[in-house]
Amino acid sequence: MNNIDKNKVLRLYKDGYTLAQISINTGLSKTTIYYHTRKQFGRKYKLITISDNREKIGEFIGVFTGDGYFIKDKIGHYKTMITVSIKASEYIKHLDTIFTELFSKSPLIIKRLKYNTVELRYDSKEIYELIKNYLFWDGKKHNSVRLLVIEHDKEFLTGFLRGCLDTDGHVHKNYKRICFSTTSLFLANQLSSILTNLGFENKILIARDKRLNRKLLYNVRLLGEEAIRLIKTIKPGNPSKRRDWCE
Repeated sequence: MNNIDKNKVLRLYKDGYTLAQISINTGLSKTTIYYHTRKQFGRKYKLITISDNREKIGEFIGVFTGDGYFIKDKIGHYKTMITVSIKASEYIKHLDTIFTELFSKSPLIIKRLKYNTVELRYDSKEIYELIKNYLFWDGKKHNSVRLLVIEHDKEFLTGFLRGCLDTDGHVHKNYKRICFSTTSLFLANQLSSILTNLGFENKILIARDKRLNRKLLYNVRLLGEEAIRLIKTIKPGNPSKRRDWCE
């Protein structure tokens, strides 16, 4: 980096521009920018480093599949958000821990009191690209989201099932019954295939809502010993999905 570029980077940084914005403005990599700004101003931003832990990656992708969305704007902002009920304090702590271990950086946690939700957010192109490497959807995410492929290692699939169950799954309080619920037929078929490939008997049921313009809800269901085995295998991170009957 020549002195002109360096001075421009330092000036933009002092003016409050993010690493991504400076990168677009100067054509320099965020790593190069981070090195020089940290040297001049000290540590302010911690760069995302994605762990190679396959189970944690799978869990994050599963959680995003159920409760996540992202925004990519024209000036280089990449925002990834996971939205959780404000009442799910223990699960929020679990996600905070998993995400911090996975990305070597804790998420920004924002309370949306108007909606009774908590948002866990990252501003990162790397996480955006990670999601795009695993998931695809057309139009509204919840109606068509699915994995690009289901041929992944057991560790990834275990984490993925955990993330899906923790967000859009239902574990009956009294009966040995588990349902993965989704309005995406693509995802329902994939979940069923993944479970079958891992040795779990399951069935897809369709719930029809008579209310106008309601999408069909697909439930991938496991019963009895299959439900118990699944819980013991994936070990839900969300306390609301744990039951005495599977102990």
